[in-house]
Amino acid sequence: MLARENDTPRHFAKLIGATLDDVLKMMKMSDNLRFKKGTKVFLPTAAAVDYKRRADEATAQAVVKTEAAEAAAAEAAAAEAAAAEAAAAEAAAAEAAAAEAAAAEAAAAEAGRGEEDATDGVRLASIKQRLQAADAALQAERE
Repeated sequence: MLARENDTPRHFAKLIGATLDDVLKMMKMSDNLRFKKGTKVFLPTAAAVDYKRRADEATAQAVVKTEAAEAAAAEAAAAEAAAAEAAAAEAAAAEAAAAEAAAAEAAAAEAGRGEEDATDGVRLASIKQRLQAADAALQAERE
C-alpha cells in the first residue's frame, strides 16, 4: 500500500485489524512516526489477506444490493404497466357498455314504433345476439 501525507503506522494497523507492533516490525520502525506521501507501507501478511477478504465481501454485498434495487425497479415498472393495461381495458369496457346502451335505446325506440315486421324481428334478434356476444367477451376480458 502507498501512504498518504501524514498517515501513521497506527492508522494502517487500525485499517487492517493488526496490532501497531506488527506494523512497526514489518516497516522496521521503532516509533509511530508519520509517513511521507507515496511511502510504500508493508503490512503483515495475515492481516493484509484478512483486509482483502473483507474488502471483497463489501464489494460483493454492494453488488447484491444493486441487483436487488434493479429487480425492485423492474417489478415496479411491470406493476405500473399492468395497471395501465387494466385501465385501458376498463376504458374499453366502458365504451362497449355505452355502445350497448345506445343500441338498446335504438332497439327500444324501434320496438315502440309498432312497425315491427318479420324482417325487423330478425334484425333485432341478430343485433341482440351480437350485443350479448360483445358483452360476454368484455366480461371474459375483465376476468
